[in-house]
Amino acid sequence: MTWLAPLAGIILAAATLPPLLTLYILRLRRPKRTVASTLLWTRQVEDLRANSLFQRMRMSWLLVLQAIAIALLALALAQPQADLGLVESGRVVLLMDRSASMGVKDADGRSRLEQAKREAHERIDSLFGAGLFSQAPEVMVVALAREATVLSPFSTIAARAHDAIDAIEATDETTTLADALDVARSFMEVPNPDKQGAPQESGVTLELWSDGRIADLERCVVKPGESLRYHPMGSPTARNAGVAGAGVSRLAGNPDDVAVFARIMNWNEAPLHSDVELWVDGALRAVLPKGVDVPAAGEDPSRKAWLPGEVRVSFPSVTVKPDGIVEVRLVETDDQPADNRMAMVAAPAAAARVLLVGASSITRGVAQALPVKSVDAVTLDEFSTRSTADPAWIDAFDVIVLDGASPPALPPARYLVLGGTAPFEGLNPYGEKSDVSMRSVQATHPLMRFVNLDELGVSRAVAYSPASDVETIVEGSDGPLVMTLARTGGQAVVVAFNPLDSNWPFQRGFVNFMANAVEFLAASGREAALPTIAPGDTQPIRLPSGVRSIALVSPAARAQEIDVTDPAQTVVGPLRQAGIWTVRWQEGAEERSRPIAVALQDPREGRVGTLESISLGLETVRGVQGGESARSALWPWLLLAALAVLTLEWLVYLRKV
Repeated sequence: MTWLAPLAGIILAAATLPPLLTLYILRLRRPKRTVASTLLWTRQVEDLRANSLFQRMRMSWLLVLQAIAIALLALALAQPQADLGLVESGRVVLLMDRSASMGVKDADGRSRLEQAKREAHERIDSLFGAGLFSQAPEVMVVALAREATVLSPFSTIAARAHDAIDAIEATDETTTLADALDVARSFMEVPNPDKQGAPQESGVTLELWSDGRIADLERCVVKPGESLRYHPMGSPTARNAGVAGAGVSRLAGNPDDVAVFARIMNWNEAPLHSDVELWVDGALRAVLPKGVDVPAAGEDPSRKAWLPGEVRVSFPSVTVKPDGIVEVRLVETDDQPADNRMAMVAAPAAAARVLLVGASSITRGVAQALPVKSVDAVTLDEFSTRSTADPAWIDAFDVIVLDGASPPALPPARYLVLGGTAPFEGLNPYGEKSDVSMRSVQATHPLMRFVNLDELGVSRAVAYSPASDVETIVEGSDGPLVMTLARTGGQAVVVAFNPLDSNWPFQRGFVNFMANAVEFLAASGREAALPTIAPGDTQPIRLPSGVRSIALVSPAARAQEIDVTDPAQTVVGPLRQAGIWTVRWQEGAEERSRPIAVALQDPREGRVGTLESISLGLETVRGVQGGESARSALWPWLLLAALAVLTLEWLVYLRKV
């Protein structure tokens, strides 16, 4: 039993009961009179003795009835609420939100989900606790996240419901409600085996434990015969800021290095200042020198929406190995730690697919000797015809080598141009040069690794006058010899001379340059990082043939063994927690692994303040605290009882008089 206004009842009782007792125990002060006899004054004498302060108060039914009436009125004024085991229907659906925002710890050090589970256990006990006027109802337990999960269908066994509540695990997903309502309604049409022969109930009582941050409320509606009770979990003033997005991009000059950028959002009404860190493979690599200042969130009057403050930050370039883990961390602590960090996995190295256009036998032999996935060769006419008829055809190749070919135009792709006239904007060819020698070289550029051009001699080269955005890697005596440039949809390495017009093919540096150029261009065409998935997504993974089982390790280091039926088409998940998941398998005597990045990216889970009411369609449901939703008001019954006692007191008084 709970009391809505206990103080009012106490004040009424304190203001009325003491005066009533005082009227009965105070001695009456009557004037003295001389009479001839007291025989006719017996009752008055007895009354005088009863009201004497020095005599024990005698039993009076009027006093008892009046005290009971005042006590009942005081109890009614305190508005007691009691759980009588009554519900609107014989079926109850317990809807438990287990999204990311329910992990906020703003209630005595317990998360909102832990508090919701505790209240749900109490609610189950009250439903199955032998109510005064009802039998045990049918109870269903549904867990809410991106999808609804039925943990216990309708049952009249309390232990099933308790076990289902205990089985609920926290996730970092968003919350949807429409799917859960559809599931509950579908179960209403299925006969309950626990109640064979009993008529089906037409209505259902929905009890929702959530913080109100539900993504699809506009799609939800309470239908006739249904009633919804909303139990708000948490505090409306909970604070949160987080990393709402992050990414990496390869640098044009060095594909091994990546630039990291991130988006920081603040959902609080006050501005935020915090340090932001960059971690690579578990090691701190950079910190923003002055931290980050994020403006406060606020209401947008035009959109009638709460807009978070937002800033974008970037870090200096860092070197990341394939499958390396890049993580952006917000140092500021708040009530929602799940979005304070976002991790990404660097893209693994992949063998390149090379297309040779008009290649000489020397170029073809070198290309086939490189560690590439495939080498195909076509003539210039075939290349022009196929690329014109099917522009998507060249997307199947990572690098296209133009060996002495001079097409009039080129579709966007990644090109290695060896001689000829490259039709790229900004190169500006204007003729030829003879007897060119090397003058300077950027020895630290990735194209020049293990390449020595000291003895290079070129008999003939195309003369270029490059624009300012074209980078010269090797400068000859009469102009640039090797250049790189980036254009929309592609990148190119341009060698101003045909290798056959030089002594370069006879030097070891030519093979190294070809390998460097193919790797450089192929890397620029690949994503710098693998896609980061949202909590609740699944991840397909291709495994080597022969793998029959894998271990899936969660960010909390909990391992789960999974049998593999088709190594080429294995799907893991859903992955419900944010962080780095790891897939491990045994390949011969060696253990292999692959990381998978999962990050909370939905801004609707960023605002963690609890809603005190929610709107479904045209109906607004006010939140209730604890078990208030199932309690009945007792004050009307107390008022009726007080009226009955006063009526009885009046009858006793008339009879005594």
